Amino acid sequence: MALKLGAAPATGTLSHIRRRIIAAGIDVSHFPGIDRPDPDLPFTTEELSAAAAVSDSVRGVARALGVPDDSRSRATLSRMLCARRIDIGHFSHRRVPIPEDRLRDSVRHSTSYADVMRGLGLDVDDTNHRRVRRAAAPRSRH
Repeated sequence: MALKLGAAPATGTLSHIRRRIIAAGIDVSHFPGIDRPDPDLPFTTEELSAAAAVSDSVRGVARALGVPDDSRSRATLSRMLCARRIDIGHFSHRRVPIPEDRLRDSVRHSTSYADVMRGLGLDVDDTNHRRVRRAAAPRSRH
């Protein structure tokens, strides 16, 4: 479908198209593989904790557990680590959370996303621009 629209089938492009489809309420249930379930990763909390303790990233946890190195498996592992409240504070390249109260205060006193990023002590770059824009956007309820 992305190719028919003249777009490159890259992850970001596909995510954007998917969000637009959802917002428009278009039925895509006939698309093959559109609603694939998460991979079944039958690890105990103890196994996840042990793998996280010796790893510095979700990719490292996947390697330690022998899980395929693909984005779906890593996303599932990441959700499992979060749901089971396993400490990943030592992971490198971990996104620093944006505290809601500081974000709202910075938005109130800023005239641009760059000002908001500076107010939060973030580097002014494309990645943080997207993070701040998403965090500041009103939440839609489905």
